[in-house]
Amino acid sequence: MDTDSPRDTDTARPFYGWRIIFLACCLDFVAVGFFFYSFGVFFNELVDEFQASRAQVSLAILVLMSSSAVFSPFVGKALDRLPLKTMIATGVVLMSAGLFGISLVAHLWQFFLLLGTLVGLGAATMGNMATAKMVTNWFTGKRGFALGLASMGVSASGIAMPVVTAWLVKHQGWRSVFQMYAAVLILVVLPVVLRFVVGRPADVGQRAYGATTDGSGTRIGPTLSTSLLRDQRFWGIGLAFGLMYCSVSAILTHLVPAVIDLGVDATQAAPLLSLSAAVAVVGKFFYGWFSDRAGPHRAMGASVLVQVAGLFFLAQADSYQSVLLAAALFGLGMGGMVPMQATLISETFADDRFATAMGLMRPVKVPFSAIGVPLAGWIFDRTGSYRLAFHLFMGTSLFALVLLWALSGRHKGKASRRQAAIVDWDKY
Repeated sequence: MDTDSPRDTDTARPFYGWRIIFLACCLDFVAVGFFFYSFGVFFNELVDEFQASRAQVSLAILVLMSSSAVFSPFVGKALDRLPLKTMIATGVVLMSAGLFGISLVAHLWQFFLLLGTLVGLGAATMGNMATAKMVTNWFTGKRGFALGLASMGVSASGIAMPVVTAWLVKHQGWRSVFQMYAAVLILVVLPVVLRFVVGRPADVGQRAYGATTDGSGTRIGPTLSTSLLRDQRFWGIGLAFGLMYCSVSAILTHLVPAVIDLGVDATQAAPLLSLSAAVAVVGKFFYGWFSDRAGPHRAMGASVLVQVAGLFFLAQADSYQSVLLAAALFGLGMGGMVPMQATLISETFADDRFATAMGLMRPVKVPFSAIGVPLAGWIFDRTGSYRLAFHLFMGTSLFALVLLWALSGRHKGKASRRQAAIVDWDKY
């Protein structure tokens, strides 16, 4: 039997998993693009509106990530237990309500409150955890490649949203833009989710790509009594990605203000985020392909080295042209982050508790990843430059790379018994 067959043996219907990948792209585009990739464009508008410092406004990302750390363990558990369609639709409604509420705020604390509740919970429920869970349900074989394709929606949002948001803010104002994005979520995204999301292949009489009909293609985890929290790989992966996201979140937020400081207009600075995201699309395709052949640890190592090179050139940049090269390199390295994180987790932990493991890992990552944005803002306020921050992020990324290499050796030592430790949440 061909275990890589993309069709169910009892039906001639096309394999629905490819549509799932496209749908995951669209959901990631919205979940990330409507705030995270647009925040750099909103940044100076919020500074002026609330008469705040850059460090104060930068706390928005810390608030958003902190709420994610609180909500994600519970959302992850729910994603493993409840219908994905219900969960994702709920996330869409919550995020829409949050964005609309932001358009009405009169004080900065109200902005933070909505980010930390409705937007944070909504994005966690409809975003990468949900889409990665959906894709892993549909793909056992070529999973790295499938996750790489699915995560292109994140990069696509980075290509389009900074430019679109900059144009809309210039002509409509930042409050109207948030209202527009809230309307798109309810009027466009929600109907698509209700119509097309299929959580598991069995729901439409198919099987996962690469799985045998009896399910033997899916790796089964150990007994639920084994604690995930005692597994060093859990903490190592969480810390490594926390350190890497520390620089990613900071660069994506402060790149536009940093380029504006060079005397460049905002409408010219915003496309640099689009450039990074466009190059990241190539990275996602390459690292997904490379992961299936050389392993996710090697693919992630290559991603980190390229990202560090981008940070080095960004720290030395003194003109718009020099930033172009830095942004492209950083984007190429950044492209491996989302698909390789999901691939490493799925390679290490049991498939039936993938979202639970991913959700539990958020609180481990957030203290490191969330500090990057306000730290970069604080360094700028004190020194008048982002250069020291860029050098600092080079160091944290290299430390993450060393940690991943150590994990790679440990992973190989246990390759013959690829089993995960999953905390037994059933008793709570």
